[in-house]
Amino acid sequence: MAPNKKSVVGFEDEAALVRTAARSLKAHAILVKAGKYRAGELKIIGPAKPPRSVSVVANVKENTDSLFRVLLLSHELREAGAKRVELIAPWIAYGRQDRVVHPGEEPAGLMVGRLLSAMFDRIITLDAHSQAFMDSYKGKLVDVIPWQTIKAKNIDLVAAPDHGAAWRASYAADALGVPFVVIEKKREGKIVKSKLPLGTKAKGARVLLVDDIADSGGTLKAAARELKKAGASQITALVTHAFGLSRLQRHLRPEIISIRAVFDHAAGKLEPEAFGMLVKAVR
Repeated sequence: MAPNKKSVVGFEDEAALVRTAARSLKAHAILVKAGKYRAGELKIIGPAKPPRSVSVVANVKENTDSLFRVLLLSHELREAGAKRVELIAPWIAYGRQDRVVHPGEEPAGLMVGRLLSAMFDRIITLDAHSQAFMDSYKGKLVDVIPWQTIKAKNIDLVAAPDHGAAWRASYAADALGVPFVVIEKKREGKIVKSKLPLGTKAKGARVLLVDDIADSGGTLKAAARELKKAGASQITALVTHAFGLSRLQRHLRPEIISIRAVFDHAAGKLEPEAFGMLVKAVR
């Protein structure tokens, strides 16, 4: 490999993601195998002679090996001579752990941000959860927002299921040319309760619920029930990250007739348009 050739590096178990990025960037794809030492510690071997500038493509998942191997790879690339190493990560876990809830608790998301920003020159991700999480990267995080180019038909109103999704709903509403509303959310133990603001005009409306993450779907379901009570005729949902889209579709019916995810983590499916936006941010 020529020393000045652009390279995209990632792990063998995410080969499809790495190769897609390489094709988009017209770069050389290098796959790295993550293994274990005899005692069980994580081991990786990166390219012996990487170019001066390298893009690492990898999701940072919830398990500790996923984070540690990305950090190890960055260190290995620099030790081998790379001067600039950036990370393209459609998903970075721990984003929701961005504040102290109980005394003595460590907001792990902020630590993850500090670790990644210490090891990479730039980090590009898809719809980071909160401003506090983004701030932990000290200006090195590029947050790609899919809502600014959203396309959807037959939508009269965009709704955020809580205040955390308010700016996402605002972007989506602007793109679609419709109004938006922010629903009040309150947790009582494991129960999620929602309340529409006074004066919300939802009767007969076709509503699109917008959020960044859908795991159990409880927040979306509670919001949809309130919209139904207010007379909404049809409710659909669109989220950036879904942890099992088919399961969510079953759970959310009949309140929500369909849900779409930009990145379905269970199936490993990332919408091509969103991936294109990530790659465009690299250029």
